[in-house]
Amino acid sequence: MLSLDSPLSAMFSATSRALSTSPLSPPPPAPSLPPSSPLELCAGARAARRAVPPPAERSGAPVESIDVRDGRVTGVTLAGGEELRAPLVVSGLHPKSTVLDLVGGSHFPDEVVEDMRRYRTRGGSVKINCVLSELPRYVGVSDEEQELLLHTGISFCPSINYLERAWQDAARGVPAEAPYVEMEVPSAVDPTLTDDGSVVMTMFTQYGPHDEAGWPEGAREAYAERCLDIVSRFAPNVKDAIVHYEVLAPPDLERIFGLVGGSIFQGEQGLDQMGFMRPAPALSGYATPVDGLYLCGAGTHPGGGVLGASGHNAAQRVLRDRSRRRHPLRALRGGG
Repeated sequence: MLSLDSPLSAMFSATSRALSTSPLSPPPPAPSLPPSSPLELCAGARAARRAVPPPAERSGAPVESIDVRDGRVTGVTLAGGEELRAPLVVSGLHPKSTVLDLVGGSHFPDEVVEDMRRYRTRGGSVKINCVLSELPRYVGVSDEEQELLLHTGISFCPSINYLERAWQDAARGVPAEAPYVEMEVPSAVDPTLTDDGSVVMTMFTQYGPHDEAGWPEGAREAYAERCLDIVSRFAPNVKDAIVHYEVLAPPDLERIFGLVGGSIFQGEQGLDQMGFMRPAPALSGYATPVDGLYLCGAGTHPGGGVLGASGHNAAQRVLRDRSRRRHPLRALRGGG
């Protein structure tokens, strides 16, 4: 059994945590996936984007509404008023935004509307993106180990109790005094991220308040400074190598990416919001009570992470439903 003072315990506990769940509580279930190295995951995500043909898209045209008539989706209306007709809409947006804002609760059963209003979606993760003039140089390691550390993710968190204190800070509305920091150097894996020899370093950190009130003027910069201090204990050259950095606190993640409450998983991943209850019992199968409307984002099973599983499952559900409509007798016989 792992001790609460074990760094390994802390690393596992840091995964999938939100402001409603203490790091000392049991973790939520995780999807079963084949093991992959951070290098494979990083390279795989970019390779997947390059391999998939780009869809027809309308850039710079936000969707104002998902349109419904007689219980069936009819398309979308853009912010400029243009209507795009379609018999099928698959939304990767946050489920609360899809149901309550774009479609409107009047098109759903009362229990779905209530479930969405109660759906917890308070994020506690803070992303810090940095541009460095040189690679991090770790102290006390060989050249071989230095190269290895540049091609993997490193978590700085000595114990679950350390993580718990960081969570308690955010739970009372202030950025963590001693944050959990998970650092990667993506440009060491993919040099095409920069064209001038600079280095991209990212830090996934926890915890920070989910609302803007917890981030008064100067709080983001002070929080970043604390994170950089932690990294600099092991790679002392990092702070002097900083060319530029940005801090994306939960309010920024909501404003920029539409992640309600700044939740990077489109909703907290507690036991009561997973499996057949994600995001709600009536929505857990990717189809919705509105005919032709489907959900495919991290707010559906199996949840957040660079998995692609939610989109895959939603696509399979769409294909199955379309097949049943084309071949109703086959569906009755169990053939589709």
